[in-house]
Amino acid sequence: MHFLKKKNKVSITYLFEKKIFFFYGVIVKIKKNTFKIKKNYQKYFVIKYFFLNNPNIISLKKIK
Repeated sequence: MHFLKKKNKVSITYLFEKKIFFFYGVIVKIKKNTFKIKKNYQKYFVIKYFFLNNPNIISLKKIK
């Protein structure tokens, strides 16, 4: 089992409104129930928050 830490690169697959989305980025902050992922997209930063116990998360993998 891989433990996630700050500044790890991860890929996450989640379900939203009956569609599957993929998100790749770097973990910025980990709290008790949430974690924040930041992605550099062209000249902008995209930041998403995810709940650890969210039933819509399909997979969370660490990228080497």
